[in-house]
Amino acid sequence: MRSVFHPLRVSIIFIFFLFCSVYCLAQKDFTNQYGRLNADRTLRLEYIEHTESSTRLYVSYLGTTNRGSYTGLYLNNLRIVDRNTKAEYRPVDTGLLPTTTDGKFFVYNSGSIIVLEIKFRRLPSYVTDIDVIEGDGSVTATYNFTFKNLGIDPELDFYDDLEDFLYENESYAATIFSVFDAQIDIYIDDVYVAKLDRKFNSATYTPACGEYGTITILFSNDNERSGKGKGSSGGKNYNWNFNFTPKSTYFGDCHKHRLK
Repeated sequence: MRSVFHPLRVSIIFIFFLFCSVYCLAQKDFTNQYGRLNADRTLRLEYIEHTESSTRLYVSYLGTTNRGSYTGLYLNNLRIVDRNTKAEYRPVDTGLLPTTTDGKFFVYNSGSIIVLEIKFRRLPSYVTDIDVIEGDGSVTATYNFTFKNLGIDPELDFYDDLEDFLYENESYAATIFSVFDAQIDIYIDDVYVAKLDRKFNSATYTPACGEYGTITILFSNDNERSGKGKGSSGGKNYNWNFNFTPKSTYFGDCHKHRLK
Protein backbone atom coordinates (compact mmCIF):
# COMPACT_ATOMS: atom_id res chain seq x y z
CA MET A 1 0.00 0.00 0.00
CA ARG A 2 1.38 3.40 -0.93
CA SER A 3 1.56 5.95 1.86
CA VAL A 4 0.11 9.35 1.11
CA PHE A 5 1.06 12.47 3.16
CA HIS A 6 -1.81 14.87 3.52
CA PRO A 7 -0.66 18.48 2.81
CA LEU A 8 -2.28 19.78 6.00
CA ARG A 9 -0.52 17.13 8.08
CA VAL A 10 2.82 18.01 6.49
CA SER A 11 2.25 21.70 7.24
CA ILE A 12 1.43 20.98 10.87
CA ILE A 13 4.55 18.86 11.29
CA PHE A 14 6.69 21.58 9.68
CA ILE A 15 5.24 24.30 11.93
CA PHE A 16 5.81 22.08 14.97
CA PHE A 17 9.49 21.56 14.14
CA LEU A 18 9.90 25.26 13.33
CA PHE A 19 8.39 26.16 16.72
CA CYS A 20 10.70 23.73 18.48
CA SER A 21 13.73 25.16 16.71
CA VAL A 22 12.86 28.73 17.65
CA TYR A 23 12.04 27.76 21.22
CA CYS A 24 15.27 25.83 21.67
CA LEU A 25 17.35 28.74 20.34
CA ALA A 26 15.50 31.40 22.33
CA GLN A 27 17.35 33.09 25.17
CA LYS A 28 15.75 32.44 28.52
CA ASP A 29 15.58 35.23 31.09
CA PHE A 30 17.05 34.09 34.40
CA THR A 31 19.21 35.18 37.32
CA ASN A 32 22.03 33.31 39.04
CA GLN A 33 23.04 34.09 42.63
CA TYR A 34 26.67 33.88 43.73
CA GLY A 35 27.80 35.75 46.88
CA ARG A 36 31.42 35.35 45.73
CA LEU A 37 34.10 37.53 47.34
CA ASN A 38 37.07 38.84 45.40
CA ALA A 39 40.63 38.15 46.56
CA ASP A 40 40.98 41.12 48.91
CA ARG A 41 37.40 40.80 50.16
CA THR A 42 36.39 44.35 49.23
CA LEU A 43 33.88 43.37 46.53
CA ARG A 44 31.27 40.64 46.32
CA LEU A 45 29.67 39.37 43.14
CA GLU A 46 26.02 39.09 44.11
CA TYR A 47 24.08 38.20 40.95
CA ILE A 48 24.45 37.69 37.22
CA GLU A 49 21.18 38.50 35.46
CA HIS A 50 20.41 37.37 31.91
CA THR A 51 17.62 39.15 30.05
CA GLU A 52 16.67 38.78 26.42
CA SER A 53 19.12 41.49 25.35
CA SER A 54 21.73 41.81 28.12
CA THR A 55 23.81 40.15 30.82
CA ARG A 56 24.32 42.24 33.97
CA LEU A 57 26.73 41.88 36.84
CA TYR A 58 25.68 43.17 40.26
CA VAL A 59 28.69 43.71 42.51
CA SER A 60 28.64 45.01 46.09
CA TYR A 61 31.34 47.29 47.40
CA LEU A 62 31.37 46.15 51.02
CA GLY A 63 32.62 49.34 52.65
CA THR A 64 34.34 49.59 55.99
CA THR A 65 33.60 50.93 59.45
CA ASN A 66 36.16 53.69 58.83
CA ARG A 67 33.59 56.45 58.56
CA GLY A 68 34.54 59.56 56.63
CA SER A 69 36.89 58.00 54.10
CA TYR A 70 36.36 57.63 50.37
CA THR A 71 37.61 54.91 48.04
CA GLY A 72 38.26 55.56 44.36
CA LEU A 73 37.25 52.90 41.83
CA TYR A 74 37.71 52.43 38.09
CA LEU A 75 37.59 49.49 35.69
CA ASN A 76 40.80 48.30 34.05
CA ASN A 77 39.94 46.27 30.94
CA LEU A 78 37.09 44.36 32.56
CA ARG A 79 35.71 41.43 30.55
CA ILE A 80 33.88 38.12 30.83
CA VAL A 81 35.89 35.16 29.53
CA ASP A 82 34.28 31.91 28.36
CA ARG A 83 36.43 29.27 30.07
CA ASN A 84 35.73 26.74 27.32
CA THR A 85 36.22 28.77 24.12
CA LYS A 86 38.35 31.60 25.61
CA ALA A 87 36.05 34.11 23.89
CA GLU A 88 35.96 37.50 25.62
CA TYR A 89 33.00 39.81 26.16
CA ARG A 90 33.39 43.44 27.22
CA PRO A 91 30.83 45.71 28.90
CA VAL A 92 28.60 48.04 26.90
CA ASP A 93 27.65 50.12 29.96
CA THR A 94 29.65 50.40 33.19
CA GLY A 95 27.11 52.54 35.00
CA LEU A 96 28.98 55.33 36.78
CA LEU A 97 32.25 53.39 36.96
CA PRO A 98 34.96 55.10 34.86
CA THR A 99 37.34 53.10 32.65
CA THR A 100 40.39 55.35 33.06
CA THR A 101 42.70 55.92 36.03
CA ASP A 102 41.97 59.66 36.07
CA GLY A 103 38.20 59.18 36.14
CA LYS A 104 37.10 60.44 39.55
CA PHE A 105 34.55 58.06 41.00
CA PHE A 106 34.35 57.39 44.74
CA VAL A 107 32.32 55.30 47.17
CA TYR A 108 31.73 56.46 50.71
CA ASN A 109 32.85 53.95 53.33
CA SER A 110 29.82 53.98 55.58
CA GLY A 111 29.93 50.35 56.66
CA SER A 112 26.94 49.62 54.40
CA ILE A 113 27.25 47.98 51.00
CA ILE A 114 26.99 50.00 47.80
CA VAL A 115 25.78 48.17 44.68
CA LEU A 116 27.54 48.54 41.31
CA GLU A 117 25.93 47.41 38.04
CA ILE A 118 27.85 46.50 34.87
CA LYS A 119 26.04 45.63 31.64
CA PHE A 120 27.14 43.34 28.80
CA ARG A 121 25.39 42.21 25.65
CA ARG A 122 23.56 38.94 26.33
CA LEU A 123 26.01 36.06 26.56
CA PRO A 124 25.39 33.26 24.03
CA SER A 125 23.33 30.39 25.39
CA TYR A 126 26.26 27.96 25.01
CA VAL A 127 28.39 29.91 27.50
CA THR A 128 28.21 27.94 30.76
CA ASP A 129 31.53 28.49 32.56
CA ILE A 130 33.10 31.93 32.88
CA ASP A 131 35.69 34.10 34.57
CA VAL A 132 35.12 37.79 35.30
CA ILE A 133 38.56 39.37 34.89
CA GLU A 134 39.94 42.86 35.33
CA GLY A 135 43.44 43.72 34.10
CA ASP A 136 45.46 40.53 33.76
CA GLY A 137 43.50 38.97 36.60
CA SER A 138 46.57 38.11 38.63
CA VAL A 139 47.39 41.21 40.70
CA THR A 140 44.49 41.01 43.12
CA ALA A 141 45.45 44.10 45.11
CA THR A 142 45.07 46.23 41.97
CA TYR A 143 42.44 44.41 39.92
CA ASN A 144 39.57 44.03 42.33
CA PHE A 145 36.81 43.11 39.86
CA THR A 146 38.09 39.56 39.31
CA PHE A 147 35.91 36.52 40.08
CA LYS A 148 36.93 33.15 38.64
CA ASN A 149 35.36 29.73 38.11
CA LEU A 150 31.74 30.83 37.81
CA GLY A 151 29.04 28.56 36.49
CA ILE A 152 25.94 29.74 34.63
CA ASP A 153 22.82 27.64 35.15
CA PRO A 154 19.74 28.63 33.11
CA GLU A 155 17.61 26.40 35.32
CA LEU A 156 18.18 28.71 38.28
CA ASP A 157 16.18 31.88 38.70
CA PHE A 158 16.69 34.33 41.56
CA TYR A 159 14.87 37.26 39.92
CA ASP A 160 12.71 38.03 42.97
CA ASP A 161 15.76 37.79 45.25
CA LEU A 162 17.60 40.26 43.01
CA GLU A 163 14.70 42.72 43.07
CA ASP A 164 14.58 42.57 46.87
CA PHE A 165 18.35 42.95 47.08
CA LEU A 166 18.36 46.08 44.89
CA TYR A 167 15.44 47.57 46.80
CA GLU A 168 17.09 46.97 50.17
CA ASN A 169 20.50 48.28 49.05
CA GLU A 170 19.63 51.36 47.04
CA SER A 171 22.57 53.64 46.15
CA TYR A 172 22.58 57.44 46.03
CA ALA A 173 24.88 59.62 43.96
CA ALA A 174 26.16 63.16 43.68
CA THR A 175 28.19 64.65 40.83
CA ILE A 176 30.19 67.82 41.44
CA PHE A 177 31.64 69.92 38.61
CA SER A 178 32.90 73.43 37.94
CA VAL A 179 32.87 76.18 35.33
CA PHE A 180 35.56 77.99 37.33
CA ASP A 181 39.17 77.88 36.11
CA ALA A 182 40.90 76.72 39.28
CA GLN A 183 42.30 73.70 41.09
CA ILE A 184 39.56 73.01 43.64
CA ASP A 185 39.89 70.70 46.63
CA ILE A 186 36.53 69.08 47.42
CA TYR A 187 35.53 68.21 50.98
CA ILE A 188 32.36 66.41 52.06
CA ASP A 189 31.41 66.69 55.72
CA ASP A 190 34.88 68.19 56.33
CA VAL A 191 36.65 65.16 54.84
CA TYR A 192 38.83 65.58 51.76
CA VAL A 193 37.63 63.63 48.71
CA ALA A 194 39.62 64.72 45.64
CA LYS A 195 40.81 67.65 43.54
CA LEU A 196 38.47 69.01 40.88
CA ASP A 197 40.98 69.96 38.19
CA ARG A 198 38.89 70.26 35.01
CA LYS A 199 36.34 72.89 34.15
CA PHE A 200 33.33 72.90 31.84
CA ASN A 201 33.52 75.90 29.53
CA SER A 202 29.78 76.36 29.22
CA ALA A 203 27.95 78.01 32.11
CA THR A 204 24.69 76.38 30.97
CA TYR A 205 25.90 72.84 30.19
CA THR A 206 25.09 70.20 32.81
CA PRO A 207 27.23 67.05 32.53
CA ALA A 208 25.82 63.57 32.89
CA CYS A 209 26.24 61.69 36.16
CA GLY A 210 29.83 60.52 36.33
CA GLU A 211 30.88 62.33 33.15
CA TYR A 212 34.62 62.81 32.64
CA GLY A 213 35.76 66.01 34.34
CA THR A 214 33.42 65.66 37.32
CA ILE A 215 33.78 64.16 40.78
CA THR A 216 31.09 61.56 41.43
CA ILE A 217 30.41 59.94 44.79
CA LEU A 218 28.12 57.04 45.73
CA PHE A 219 26.49 56.93 49.16
CA SER A 220 24.45 54.23 50.86
CA ASN A 221 21.72 56.67 51.94
CA ASP A 222 20.20 60.01 51.00
CA ASN A 223 21.26 61.93 54.10
CA GLU A 224 21.96 65.61 53.49
CA ARG A 225 25.67 66.34 53.08
CA SER A 226 27.74 69.46 53.67
CA GLY A 227 30.25 70.25 50.94
CA LYS A 228 33.18 72.64 50.61
CA GLY A 229 35.40 73.67 47.75
CA LYS A 230 38.72 75.41 48.23
CA GLY A 231 40.59 76.71 45.20
CA SER A 232 43.00 79.31 43.93
CA SER A 233 43.47 81.05 40.61
CA GLY A 234 45.59 84.02 39.59
CA GLY A 235 46.96 84.44 43.07
CA LYS A 236 43.51 84.65 44.62
CA ASN A 237 41.87 82.14 46.97
CA TYR A 238 38.25 81.07 46.58
CA ASN A 239 35.87 79.13 48.80
CA TRP A 240 32.54 77.45 48.15
CA ASN A 241 30.11 76.14 50.76
CA PHE A 242 27.09 74.10 49.77
CA ASN A 243 24.65 71.48 50.98
CA PHE A 244 23.15 68.71 48.88
CA THR A 245 21.09 65.55 49.10
CA PRO A 246 22.31 62.62 46.97
CA LYS A 247 19.72 61.21 44.55
CA SER A 248 18.79 57.58 44.04
CA THR A 249 20.61 55.88 41.16
CA TYR A 250 17.67 53.56 40.46
CA PHE A 251 16.76 55.46 37.30
CA GLY A 252 20.34 56.47 36.49
CA ASP A 253 19.98 59.80 38.27
CA CYS A 254 22.23 61.77 40.63
CA HIS A 255 22.39 65.14 42.35
CA LYS A 256 24.43 67.60 40.25
CA HIS A 257 26.20 70.53 41.84
CA ARG A 258 27.92 73.27 39.84
CA LEU A 259 30.73 75.35 41.34
CA LYS A 260 30.99 78.76 39.67
